[in-house]
Amino acid sequence: MINLNLEEVKLMRILTSLFGVERVVPQMSVLSICGGALPELYSQNPKIHNFSKRGKCLFTVVDNQDQPKLVVELHSGFKEAVDPVEAEHLSILPELFTACGIKYVSIDCEELDLICDRSSGLDIISLLNQKI
Repeated sequence: MINLNLEEVKLMRILTSLFGVERVVPQMSVLSICGGALPELYSQNPKIHNFSKRGKCLFTVVDNQDQPKLVVELHSGFKEAVDPVEAEHLSILPELFTACGIKYVSIDCEELDLICDRSSGLDIISLLNQKI
């Protein structure tokens, strides 16, 4: 069983309504998203190598062949305190996934609230288009 907080569940419901339940994979490992091996540029870096083995991403969107195409994560925005796990993800994953040909999007809690508020005018498609 996967443990998700309320904001993560909201994001999962939004993503599954857009992409379909079978296309949104929660808690996929970084190494699996990269196809089981890191790009050569990153494989020699022990910090990134270790992170890829233990790190998991909140949601991964896969295509019809179950190949990862988009990683979507939720972060706090660092308004109250810096979460070291979030900071590590934001410092490593965008560049790593770009090298693997996978899009990476990090959504903060305020953006999620705007997406959930129909009167805001912001929807998930517009937000993804802005960030990709």
